[in-house]
Amino acid sequence: MIDWTKPIQTRDGRTARVLATDIEDRRPVVVAVISKFSLAEVVTCRYLNGKITSASGGRPQHTDIINVPAKLMSYAEWWNTDWLSTASTNNEFAELYAEYRVQFDRENR
Repeated sequence: MIDWTKPIQTRDGRTARVLATDIEDRRPVVVAVISKFSLAEVVTCRYLNGKITSASGGRPQHTDIINVPAKLMSYAEWWNTDWLSTASTNNEFAELYAEYRVQFDRENR
């Protein structure tokens, strides 16, 4: 189920925004979606599950609304740093790693 209070997008990645969630209709959610063919917004009504129609038989469609996926952060680059080879003990390594994580988190907020 979609959390309509969080950022949303279409399944194919187009930006969308909620305009209303309390419409008295079978499709109570009104969203504005960036058009696939222009930069204009298209206003559509959606079911609470984010679908525009019930005719898809539950299969995912590129126009379905979903919550924006959480940003994945990769720490793989840390293995490529020069300081990794300078740590001679586990304590030194832990301290260097902690310093790197603080710096990495600041840069990637």
